[in-house]
Amino acid sequence: TLKSVISKSESDTFGAIEYKWINERDSKVHWGYSAQDVQRWIPDAVELGADGSLSLDYNQAHSWKIMQLENKIKELEAKLAK
Repeated sequence: TLKSVISKSESDTFGAIEYKWINERDSKVHWGYSAQDVQRWIPDAVELGADGSLSLDYNQAHSWKIMQLENKIKELEAKLAK
């Protein structure tokens, strides 16, 4: 792994992580997703590099998460309309 996870948000699918780079490429705290977590839900959004590390297509991950949120909103709106 290339990231040292500080915290992780809970989710039915994959949650965001707060992390720092292990190789200390910078001293910032970052937010994102774990490629390993995303891979379970969106395999095509994750690619295996020549060095064996996983990279994540954040456009696909974000689009998928938005779709999940839109579906959840529809479910809640349907319950409220009853």
